[in-house]
Amino acid sequence: MFYSLQSKTPFKKFRLIFIDNNPLILYTFQMKDTSYIVIFIATSNRKEAEKIANALLAEKLAACVNILDGVHSLFWWQGKIDSSNEALLMVKTKSALLQDIIHRVKELHSYDVPEIIALPIVGGSQKYLSWISESVKG
Repeated sequence: MFYSLQSKTPFKKFRLIFIDNNPLILYTFQMKDTSYIVIFIATSNRKEAEKIANALLAEKLAACVNILDGVHSLFWWQGKIDSSNEALLMVKTKSALLQDIIHRVKELHSYDVPEIIALPIVGGSQKYLSWISESVKG
């Protein structure tokens, strides 16, 4: 037997589910503002990372880009496990610019399938978040 009960509060939403008369509670926490994101972009080396970072900054698509050099990645590629030493970009920006960033990175990137992954910033220093808004276009 399966049935559920939903409830909403200002801070979270939960669903109480019973499976074979055993309760299971699932919580969903609401995010206040998802207009800011961090994007991870793996690159083949530091030179490529700097080229992409400089382009994103010059075009005001990013407020800040950190370059983490010496990242060792393991991944599936063409049916087998592969590995590579890479540089990882951490891009801070607004979510409204994500599609422009994806398009620009694909133009500049050497990989056939570049890693471009965006995660929401669910909180932080209001001054820093405001600075992101002031630093990018739009």
